Amino acid sequence: MIYVFLDDPTTKRIIFELVKEVKCFDNAVEFLDGIHKESEPVVVIGGNMDIKKTIELIKTIRVSKNKAKIFVVTTSGQEFDRDTLIENGADFVVTKPFSPKLLKEKLIQPGQ
Repeated sequence: MIYVFLDDPTTKRIIFELVKEVKCFDNAVEFLDGIHKESEPVVVIGGNMDIKKTIELIKTIRVSKNKAKIFVVTTSGQEFDRDTLIENGADFVVTKPFSPKLLKEKLIQPGQ
């Protein structure tokens, strides 16, 4: 199952087309409750919100000892933002526009 917390309907649609088992959330509390029901979920979060809020969400996931694989989709091509997200616990940062094929490969890597 891939858990998605994005505000971009186009990116949500792309993810739905790429993978079959997707659950979308519109608020952070429900999203966090959902992912904590699995020990190693794959999560996709939007980096379009304030980067500080994105980092706070990533840290909340990491502090919980959840072994989630965290993907951040962002419009920011700034290397600083990408590095900051990785340093704070994101596993993969994809910048729009992105290759759906690449995203699918990363989302469904063996062992996921």
